[in-house]
Amino acid sequence: MNKDKEKVDEIFNSIKKASTKEELIALDPMDIYKIDTNKFPKLNLSISVEKLEALVAKDLLDSDFSFTFNQENKPDIMSKLTTPLEKFLFAMAWKNGDLPKLKHIIKGFSDASNSINETESAFVFYHFGRHLANPQEEPIIDQHILRAFMVYKYDENNFDLEEFTKILKFATIGKKQKELIKEYKEWLKSDQLCEVAKIEDYGYYIDRILFSLGKSIKIKK
Repeated sequence: MNKDKEKVDEIFNSIKKASTKEELIALDPMDIYKIDTNKFPKLNLSISVEKLEALVAKDLLDSDFSFTFNQENKPDIMSKLTTPLEKFLFAMAWKNGDLPKLKHIIKGFSDASNSINETESAFVFYHFGRHLANPQEEPIIDQHILRAFMVYKYDENNFDLEEFTKILKFATIGKKQKELIKEYKEWLKSDQLCEVAKIEDYGYYIDRILFSLGKSIKIKK
């Protein structure tokens, strides 16, 4: 068996057998990429749907959830930032050129709140917004997580080195992965994980494990 396939299968099978949080935490061996918890601390955020709707009602967000800036007869979103922390974080997003990405997160949040599941672009940010709206039901979607899941699903009885290598090089989530995202979400809720699902915050730990696992097997193009 291919060594990457063997490692992925071992981790996935161990996840399915886990019955405690400690067992999930232990599934991060030294040879797997370690997540910097200072860079990616656990998210404990509560966002109000009503407050989001208020931003739209006050014309601080356009119909596509992009921010309004110096538009005629509309308030500037920056004028509504009140605390120094809000301003610093907004300025950081501006400096990184990330302000346009926020609308995709907000759209995902809004759609999840209304039980809608539609997007044709910015899949990572859209599904991250869905996660913020309902972290217990909506997992984080990421190239590394999907890469690990693709390797797990890969049929080793029909192994093709070229095809398998393409999976290890996978880096961009697009329309072709819509069904894969759906399958991954279904797997998290499947009978295979019925015991694991009893562990508090099991989705958070599985996310960390698969992110590390997927990153560790990635081959740069």
